[in-house]
Amino acid sequence: MTRTLWVVAVCLSVWVGCAAEKVISGRRDFSIDPTLDHKPVSLAQLVASPSSYKGLDIVFEGLYNRREETIWNHFYTPFVPEDYTSFSVWSPEARVWELGERLNSVPTLYLRKTSEEMHALLKVRPYDRVRIWAQVKSDYENRPWMDVHEVDIVQRQVFTDESLRNLVSGLAEAAERKPAPAKEQLEKGIQGPLSNEARYVAHMTLGRLYEESNDFVRAMEHFSRAEGLKDDDPAALEGIERNRRFEERRRQIEEGKEAEKP
Repeated sequence: MTRTLWVVAVCLSVWVGCAAEKVISGRRDFSIDPTLDHKPVSLAQLVASPSSYKGLDIVFEGLYNRREETIWNHFYTPFVPEDYTSFSVWSPEARVWELGERLNSVPTLYLRKTSEEMHALLKVRPYDRVRIWAQVKSDYENRPWMDVHEVDIVQRQVFTDESLRNLVSGLAEAAERKPAPAKEQLEKGIQGPLSNEARYVAHMTLGRLYEESNDFVRAMEHFSRAEGLKDDDPAALEGIERNRRFEERRRQIEEGKEAEKP
């Protein structure tokens, strides 16, 4: 019995020592550290009901926007620009190529300037997907004002400025019924980083543009790529089948013309 208790005591002391070292030596890994329990939430849930999470430690993912936001209120929140750096994120699923969603970032995240996490934050670039551990300190004006504990990069560059610019430009040209420049910009856009949803939108738009120009083979290619991003997507499947019929009809007409030649 004595030996068993001694082994347990040694194991416990090692575990506690490792946890302490994890906290003292540098960045605190909240996914391992048992001393803080962060509730997983989505950014959409947090924004919809910040009062439900007030005072809670939470963890969520977002799409990084920028630092040095200018939302401050030292009367109703504990954050002041002398002590904190502010930054903003979008929802990971945000359609940032659309103006309405691009303007709808969450700008009330704050990290102490003395925190060792500042080194991590400075490495984050726009459009990186990040995981954030934080505590909701206030729900003033129905916003989640968050004291950030840790920031980790989940995925580098879901978009780049260039790929997003090409996507936005291509979609705008398509909406204005300018197929040639629309196809050019969208073809450039899909060569760079895009979210799955953005890539789906680009391929669906290209499919329709090529269909309208009677290039049914390329239209099928783009509808197929779109369907690969959303399994069994009805619109993509319909586009594939419709253009298959068009291409088959075109070949029949061409074969008939060849047969009629003397």
